[in-house]
Amino acid sequence: MKKFLIPVILIVLAAAGSLWLTRSKQPTPADQSLSEPKQGTSLGNKVPDFAVADYDGKAVKLSDFAGKPVFVNFWASWCPFCVEEMPLMAKIQQEFGDKYVTLAINRAERLTTAKEYSDRVGVTGKMILVLDDDDSVYRNFGYFAMPVSIFIDKNGVIRSVKQGPLQEEELRNKINEILQ
Repeated sequence: MKKFLIPVILIVLAAAGSLWLTRSKQPTPADQSLSEPKQGTSLGNKVPDFAVADYDGKAVKLSDFAGKPVFVNFWASWCPFCVEEMPLMAKIQQEFGDKYVTLAINRAERLTTAKEYSDRVGVTGKMILVLDDDDSVYRNFGYFAMPVSIFIDKNGVIRSVKQGPLQEEELRNKINEILQ
């Protein structure tokens, strides 16, 4: 009887532990962000203001560009697609001049890592490069791909979102859409 009782007790304890873990785990904000963007950060909504820091430590807020279209791009040095996409972003920004703003937001990397990377790909000084030190801005948007590009019109409304790398013609088209 004892040989039978020990496996049964172990099975009951394992099942009870599993049930307890399942019921006690509450969804975290990170879990919820994988499903869909947070309130106000999806197509057709006005983007809530946020602040990040540039390479000199100066605060840069989205509201600093009120009345102007903004192209927000989340990037990181570990993102293989960013190697080609970032120079493209700088090239298009130079072509269009000051008709819109490119806000390239690095995802939670150290300043030295971000700056070495942007220097290496040749984009430092060609667009606004900022740091999201704790990745909170990216998490607030609730996307999960890299890179992520968000196209915001002059009224602060999200007109388009691209999760994944942009091609040159696609980027030009999306910039033209937010300029209208």
